[in-house]
Amino acid sequence: MTIDPRAGGGRALAVAHRGDPVTHRENTLPAVLRAIDAGADLVEIDVKTTADGVSVVLHDDNLARLWEVEHDIRELTVHEVDAVGAAPGMGSMRIPQLQQVLRAVSSTGVGLLIDMDSGEWASAALSTVARAASAGEVRPSQVVWCGHVDALRAVRLADPNARIFLSWGEQLRDGLPSDELVDELRPEAFNPHWEALGGPVRDWASDHGLALCCWTVDDRDTIATVLQEGADAVISNEVDLVVQEVARWNQTLAR
Repeated sequence: MTIDPRAGGGRALAVAHRGDPVTHRENTLPAVLRAIDAGADLVEIDVKTTADGVSVVLHDDNLARLWEVEHDIRELTVHEVDAVGAAPGMGSMRIPQLQQVLRAVSSTGVGLLIDMDSGEWASAALSTVARAASAGEVRPSQVVWCGHVDALRAVRLADPNARIFLSWGEQLRDGLPSDELVDELRPEAFNPHWEALGGPVRDWASDHGLALCCWTVDDRDTIATVLQEGADAVISNEVDLVVQEVARWNQTLAR
């Protein structure tokens, strides 16, 4: 599962964005399990923290978009969150706790890419992963972190051995990460939007000994293009498609 820079002979990885959000509600246990069954190498999830300090798997701060609940996650206890999606006819649409998702991947060879859009979510997520690792519920190498730089700083401070993908979005307008930031975070991969891939970014990553991951690519031709442009991992909402294209690319590399 470890990404190695292409020069090191690594194989490309298929990364499922929020599990399989096409066939299931994003970031739910069924979505994660479907991505695992589809053959994803990594499953990306988002985490937030409840009012009582529990790390849950959720993208939006507010529950209105998917659950029509006009509350911020910061306002709800874990018991209140557990009740969301539990109404008759809702099926398996509950917001899972991070510990539940860690248990779901523990017996597989699949990794979990935990995305945090703010440093405020890091403490609860780190504690949850540490407890799960201590209990043997997940292997530390299965967990990878990405997201806001402040969150990644918290990860690196808490765990010198943590695996980090250095996400880079709007910051590309101001250039690439500084050498000081790379030295501080010690990521194994650089993770920009796919449109940023190209010669300068590829060369920068290679010069810094980093693999390249990119987000979020949902059509066959673009997946093939970013692989040709040097992506070592591709994040996609279309898990079946990205698994197929990455497998095809890896077969080409093996010839």
